[in-house]
Amino acid sequence: MRRDDICLYLSPADRAKLEAIVADRNSQRKCCWRAGIVLATADGLGTSAIMRRTGNQITAYIARRSVESGGRQDNYSSDSIRQVAGVKGAINDVWNYDAYGQVGITRLGDIEGNFLGTPPNPVTVSSRAAWATNA
Repeated sequence: MRRDDICLYLSPADRAKLEAIVADRNSQRKCCWRAGIVLATADGLGTSAIMRRTGNQITAYIARRSVESGGRQDNYSSDSIRQVAGVKGAINDVWNYDAYGQVGITRLGDIEGNFLGTPPNPVTVSSRAAWATNA
């Protein structure tokens, strides 16, 4: 059954190339399947007829954006600081010392709103400190 609301035009050269891919037994299976879908769509077939012709199932997602709830909101903020301090020196001709420390703090916030069906992301705060000596 031909659908008149489907408009896909293939030139005779493009149609011949796609038909050659489908007919070639050495073509990859996914290429044959995709070429068959394009040919069937150009013939004006709908989803069910394409599935019958190609022998494969087609998954289609139809979605609608909800404009009634307002625009989506996504407020992202990030603060980070890193401090490093150290000392290095010689105790005598044989012994040396090297000590340092660093502190890093990162704060990340992501507040989302008007995403239907998705819970908002919580604000995540993390910090890390490290001290090391090498004597």
